[in-house]
Formats: sequence, structure tokens, C-alpha cells
Amino acid sequence: MQMEKSAVESHPMKGGTGQHSYVQNSSLQRRGIDLSQGMINEAIAKEFDVENHLMNNPNTTFRIADLGCSVGCNSLVSVNAIIEAMDLKFESYFQELQLKQTATPEFQVYFNDIALNDFNTLFASIPLEKRYFAAGVPGSFYGRLFPRASLHFINSSTALHWLSRVPKGPAGDINPGWNKGRIHYSSASDEDIVDEAKVDSFNMPSYLTSPKQVKDLVERTGCFTIERLEILETLFPPARGAQILTNHMRAASEEIFKQHFGFSDDDLDKLFELYSERLVDPLSIFTKSEDKSFQMFLVLKRNNVSIA
Repeated sequence: MQMEKSAVESHPMKGGTGQHSYVQNSSLQRRGIDLSQGMINEAIAKEFDVENHLMNNPNTTFRIADLGCSVGCNSLVSVNAIIEAMDLKFESYFQELQLKQTATPEFQVYFNDIALNDFNTLFASIPLEKRYFAAGVPGSFYGRLFPRASLHFINSSTALHWLSRVPKGPAGDINPGWNKGRIHYSSASDEDIVDEAKVDSFNMPSYLTSPKQVKDLVERTGCFTIERLEILETLFPPARGAQILTNHMRAASEEIFKQHFGFSDDDLDKLFELYSERLVDPLSIFTKSEDKSFQMFLVLKRNNVSIA
């Protein structure tokens, strides 16, 4: 039986390095990464057991996976910070025991994203003088990607909100998966850009969860313990807020709009120009001096459970 193609497999971030690319329009995601680095360092310092790692890994290889790496501009920042934190952890371990450091970890990094992701741009941006061995792992992280118990650290940033597919529902206007009358940019049909029926049937395959939902899910699975859960707030100037959000939205969702509406590049230019105009007034309600974006920071530690 042929498997249904998932939504996330069809819609990579905008590749390349051009004006509308993810490389040029992912500064908000970068701010979230920068805010979380100190907490990641603290988590590694507190939770990682060097002695246990050395006992179970004679070659001292430390394997890291970044799920949803996109074109790498932010992923490389995260990976380098993780490696620096691990170096400090190993160094402090031997210093506390007053021993000469006899083991320097080697790092294997797996960059994962969907098969249509622009891996060429990612690998072209990796510096020659890197501290790790790099490998690409194409495929959705909603399926199995790695052998059992083969990873030591898994990182994912601004990726887990993407759904594997848009939820199904019964046909017709009463379908809860339809958005008739609830689309912020429903006036697009009045601008002769799109058909009204396509606007009503449009769904972004993403879900923004609450801390309580995350806690309930983790506790229900029983595979992990939540070591830390915090809400991070990022800020950006209101004068540029609408254009920043528009550029970021386009870099992340251009392929979704192209596939659903059949847009040309000219159509997309007009659509996002109008979208930016629509954002100007709503953005001002957040605050008079700055706009806010929120991200959830979560540290999970795997429990000693049997995984079939």
C-alpha cells in the first residue's frame, strides 16, 4: 500500500542564499537559539555523566543529531555551542578528579531534515576547520532515522511545531479542518490573487502547543523526564516588525503557498506585500515600543526504559 505523502515532506524552507531564502530570513529563530545557549550549557554541565559515557564508549565518540536543520545557518551555531559545552564538561570532570585528561571526545554530527531540503547550501557553509564529522540524514523525524540507542544528544529548534500532515476531516464547509471566515488574510480573494474556496480550505501544517500539553505528553509516554521547561521571549523593533515577520513567513512557507494555490513568483511578491500591509496595525497592539515572539525551551532526559 502506498503511504500518503506527509505535509512536512513537501515543504522545505526556502533554499539558496537569495533575498527570500531562509539563510537571509531566520534571525528570529537565531535569537531563540542565542537565548537558549546558556540553558543548554547548564543542562550539559548538570546532567551529562562523563564517567558513564567513557565506560560505555571506549572510543569516546559523542554523537549529536540536529532535527530540522534546514539550510544550516542556525544549526551550525547550535552544534558549535553544544560541542563547546561538552569540551568544558570533559575538562571539568578530569580537573575535579585531579587527573590528566586522557580522553578527548570526537564528535559525529547528523544534520537531519526532509529529503527536499537544500543540503547543498548547508554543507557548503560548514567550515573546513570544524570540530566534528558531518553527515546528512534526509527524512522526516516523525519516522525512525537512527539505530537504537545510537545518539547522545538530540537538538531541535523551531521545527517541532510542524505537523506530519494537515488533519483530515469530513468534506464540506462544516469540516473543522477548514478555515472559512477565520483566515487573517481572507481578503486575498478580493484582490484577485486567489480563489475564495482555496483560501477557505487552506491550512498551515503547524501546531503551537502549550507547556501543559507538552508536560502531559511527556509524562504519558514515560520515556523522558522533563529537566527544564521555560518560555523564552524575543523582541524586535516595531518599525521593522511587519517586514521582518513577512520575510520570515515567506522563507518558511513559500513552498506551501505555491503547492496549495499554484502561485507564481509574481503572485507571491504581491501576496506578501499585501500581507505586510495587513500586519502593520495588529502589530501595534503588543506594545508601543517593541514586539514580542515566544518560544518554548525544553530539556528532556531519557529514562532507563526498554524500547521495542
